[in-house]
This record gives sequence, C-alpha cells and structure tokens, in this order.
Amino acid sequence: MNPRAPTLAAGTLFASLLLGQQPPVQPNKTFTVDVDLVLVTVTVTDNRSRFVQGLTGKNFLIWEDKVEQEIQAFSAEDTPISLGIILDRSGSMGGKRPKPGELISQNRTWIYSCLKDALKEDEYFLIEFSDRPEVIVDFTTDTAKITKSLPFLSAGGSTALWDSIYAGVAKVRDGVNARKALLVLTDGLENHSRYSLSELKGAVRETDVRIYGMDRVEVQFDGLHQLVDITGGRVFRSARPCKELGADLRNQYVIGYRPTNRAADGAWRDIQVKINEASLPKGISNLTVRARKGYTADSK
Repeated sequence: MNPRAPTLAAGTLFASLLLGQQPPVQPNKTFTVDVDLVLVTVTVTDNRSRFVQGLTGKNFLIWEDKVEQEIQAFSAEDTPISLGIILDRSGSMGGKRPKPGELISQNRTWIYSCLKDALKEDEYFLIEFSDRPEVIVDFTTDTAKITKSLPFLSAGGSTALWDSIYAGVAKVRDGVNARKALLVLTDGLENHSRYSLSELKGAVRETDVRIYGMDRVEVQFDGLHQLVDITGGRVFRSARPCKELGADLRNQYVIGYRPTNRAADGAWRDIQVKINEASLPKGISNLTVRARKGYTADSK
C-alpha cells in the first residue's frame, strides 16, 4: 500500500480545506445500519442497452475475491438520490474548439435538462472548479438555487480536476440519501491538482458513489473513464445524455451480503456480480451487469 495515498476518511479534511470550508460536522441522524453488510448498487441492461426491471435477489450471483457470497438483502425501489454536480470552468472550457465558450454553454444546458425531472426528495449540490474546487450551492432540494447560478458562469484558470472530484466524493458521502452519485462535466484535461489520479482512484474505491460523465468530441477522457469504470457509472455520448442519466439513476438494484472473509486487514476486496442465468425465464439472456469493482476492508 502506498503510504502517501490518503484514505477518504483522512482526505475529507483535506477536501474541506481545498473547498475553503471548515471540516464537515456530522448532522444528527437516527437510523439503523448493519455495519457488517456490504451493499452493492447494480444496473442491468439487455443487448439493446435497455434497462431490465423486475429482477429479484435470486436472479443474481455475487462473489468476493472469487468466493461466492450469500445475498442477504435486496432492494429494487426507486429511492431518492444525493447527486453532486462537478462543473469545470477552467480556461480550456472557454477555448476556441469547437468554438469559444461552447463547452461552457453546453454544460449549462445539460444541467438545466438534468435537473428538470428531479424528484422532491432528491438533493443536489454544485461544485465549480478551475484552479481549485468551490462549493457554489450546498446540498439542496431546490434545484432553482443551482440553475440561478449558471448564467454567471465564465471560463478561466488552470484545471484541478482530480482535486475537485475528490472533494465531490468526500462531500456526497454526507448526503441524506442512500444512493449517491457525481456528475462530472469537464473536457477531461488535468493540470493543477494536488491529488494524483492514482490517489483519487484509491479514494473512490472506498465508497459506493457512482461517477458519471458526458463525452464530447476532442476531449481527454482516459482518467475519467477509469473512475467511471471503478464505480460502475457511465459516460454518456448520446444527444440526450440527461435522459439517460435519469434512467440510469432510477433503474438500480441494491444487493447486500455479509462477507465470508471477516479479516480486518485493510485489504482490497474484488467484487463480481453476475446474473443467475438458470433463474431467468426462457428467452431472456445476454444481460449486462454494471457494479462497483470492490471495496477496501476495514483495518484494525
């Protein structure tokens, strides 16, 4: 393990400093959590990329480090989400390609579209960044607070992309809803972060926060693609990406299991989720499962 790579718990303080905030204070919450239960958010699509609904726990198989696990909790409810929007306003977003200011304008339009069909229980926050991330709108269920800030958006400065995603992951973990995600709107360039991509990947592996992006022509997306893959998210390329994002967030299953490996060694645990083909009705096959790749076990 790289001794320089910060854990997300330790890095939350650093993320707060990056955002120019005081360290986060945990609100009082009343709920029951089974700390031994590993929860995995799962999305299932068919060979035409359509979401598959109506599955039950018996339709899934799950392994941890190649050892099959017993599914002990399952949910298919359309529950509210906590979604952080990470918006790039660095100088490259206002450049000449495809034409001056077009990337900023496109991102603004996408945010309007993505918030249009929000449920009243959903909560959102907005982080904008160039040289450093800045919380423009804190957690809110009032989407107008976010859209009102967008007309004043302008591009300039360097690009602290990895720092901003790290700050977003740290912040969204404090959301009140169980399902958590980040939407990262950027051209994919990175030139000003304190965190490395490797350190950021180590941080996101410790969470069940899905990362989503929206692709466009002439972007450098390799690093973001890696983060999306680790978390089970997606990069959207269609003409209506917000419709796809909404559908992806609303068509998820949650699987819970108690690991057979109880060692508190702080080691990485691989997770693999598959469809139990034998449990499916005849004529249904070739389903694709998307889920996070694993998690880091607790340490003593």
